[in-house]
Amino acid sequence: MESDLELKYDYLANRSNPAAVFDTMAKYVKSYDDLGNLLAESIGLKDDFTFQLISVNHGSIKSRLGAAKGRLKSLVTEALFDSAVHLHSDLTAVEETSSEEEVMAIAQGLEERLTRALDSTGEAINPPIVDPKRLAEVLQSLSAANDSTMNGETLRISSSTSRSDMNMSWRFTGDPKVMFSAKVSHFKGQLQIRVKISVNQGSQAWAVTALKNNLTFHAKVQNEEWLKRYQEVDIAPISAKDVVTAEIEYDVYDLPTGTEIKNAKITNVLSIERYKGTQSGLFDN
Repeated sequence: MESDLELKYDYLANRSNPAAVFDTMAKYVKSYDDLGNLLAESIGLKDDFTFQLISVNHGSIKSRLGAAKGRLKSLVTEALFDSAVHLHSDLTAVEETSSEEEVMAIAQGLEERLTRALDSTGEAINPPIVDPKRLAEVLQSLSAANDSTMNGETLRISSSTSRSDMNMSWRFTGDPKVMFSAKVSHFKGQLQIRVKISVNQGSQAWAVTALKNNLTFHAKVQNEEWLKRYQEVDIAPISAKDVVTAEIEYDVYDLPTGTEIKNAKITNVLSIERYKGTQSGLFDN
């Protein structure tokens, strides 16, 4: 059975302009099209995930969006759809989203939920990294769709395993054009780090500190083979005083609170210098 995402828009029967109803539905469909592609690209599936409009029913409008046949495995598609549905649990009790911090919190929630869903599939998928600026654009699009509804109208979003009602009063009041514009540079290369918190199950981000600037940040290990060996204790646990040399990629932001590292990922672990002075290579036993 193919996975799909269903949008059910219940509108007021006495609306004077029926065309506005279809325009509103089109805005929601585009928003979820963009959200689905954003989530797919967050796990490295760029250009491998497209939505198709499957059906529109009369009365309350119902649309179904599905992955292009044969492009993605059903379990992965379902994980993406499930995360899209649960976005609304983050907005249920929220009337307004406006700041970068709020968008980052939503992005982190999507990443964590998508990680759990993908872990259950058994598929070797990159740990998700949701682009916060693009997420802000999706939130703005959803807010615009909410703006075009009338009091008493509802939108229900559901996958085969999850269902959620849109908070119709929620609005996004930030400006995606200027949000996250404090990004000053992008780093890609080798870096020596100390691991403050490693993850012994799943693929959530590790907390690490860079030796060169003493900045602490969260980074996701993308070398699945190494991560599996580490979590199976084929590689000895890393202590807080060990020095890890790794290939790392991240964005540097100059924020009012200080310099912050975001969107970090550890693409490869090159060596581990143990605190007592022994050297352990990446695949040494």
